[in-house]
Amino acid sequence: MRISAARQFKRKASCHAIAGEIVAEIDGSLSDTQADELARCHGLVRLQSQNFQLIGATIGLFRITGRRTVETASRQFAGDAARRMGSAPAARMLAIRAFAVAPNGGESTSFVILKALDYAAAHRAQIVNMSFAGPNDALVERGISAAATKGIVMVAAAGNTGAKSPPLYPAAYRSVIAVSATDAQDKLFAASNRGGHIAISAPDVDIFLPAPDEKYQIASGTSFSAAYVSGLAALLLERDPALKPDEVRAILMKTARDLGAPRRDDLFGAGEANADAAVSAVAPAPATPVATVSDRPAEDVPDRLDAPATRALDQPPAAIPSDNRPLAKPIGPPRSSFPSKIPRQKS
Repeated sequence: MRISAARQFKRKASCHAIAGEIVAEIDGSLSDTQADELARCHGLVRLQSQNFQLIGATIGLFRITGRRTVETASRQFAGDAARRMGSAPAARMLAIRAFAVAPNGGESTSFVILKALDYAAAHRAQIVNMSFAGPNDALVERGISAAATKGIVMVAAAGNTGAKSPPLYPAAYRSVIAVSATDAQDKLFAASNRGGHIAISAPDVDIFLPAPDEKYQIASGTSFSAAYVSGLAALLLERDPALKPDEVRAILMKTARDLGAPRRDDLFGAGEANADAAVSAVAPAPATPVATVSDRPAEDVPDRLDAPATRALDQPPAAIPSDNRPLAKPIGPPRSSFPSKIPRQKS
């Protein structure tokens, strides 16, 4: 992102700054609504903006509200560029689609989720981020425990069903790092699940995120706080690839910034993830790719996971039938469920 004071040009090759206005070049294509929301989050008012395909960016003219100087507003607005960078931008991603589209959101089954975990392990994934939630399922728990035993760090969104919700899974499994969510005021996200299984919290309210078709969106949900912690885990493994899952958990919790009641609590766990402190706590080891996945599986594994439908974490938890019934839902904006046929919930 590039930001400068708005200037008025005259025909005699002269120009002057316009008081209280800045021009910002924002990577990617933003709609007027997205640009308005971005401006609102930074105490600005969008006067006009336009997508310029020639340079692959959106140029906007914004008015500064309050008594901030152009320099102060520009510095704060520019900080958004860093926030839009992933927490571990150099990590390699292995995307596995374990949830299918359903009328009420994403939906899956315990069989499909286990198949996805098996695929991740076969392709040597080092960290698995699970943005779905639902009821307890013995088959999924076995798969997650087996993955953790192989040294894979398992991270999951706590869920978005609020204070009265029982613990949701996979976040509540002992081998999983369960992540709740905080807002800009260091308060707990109202829809975030809580409980004795919460290990740590991370920001997730009004997060400016990439969206399909090279666009952006602002969204909330524990899915995003879990992804942040997964990225932080990748940074720790970059420093020391020999770290075990329990050691990664311990470092994250020991270096977290305490919020709420002193020490660990059921809302924030050990506190809010502190990336700088966590990374600094790990002595660097010889350079090794972080969260590297192999181009080929350790053995033949289908490239696609053709599976029955499951539900996204945006919906309420459903009861779990037998081994191949709907199990869980993807976690996205507040919702959740995880039956043997698994409705997914948004976290």
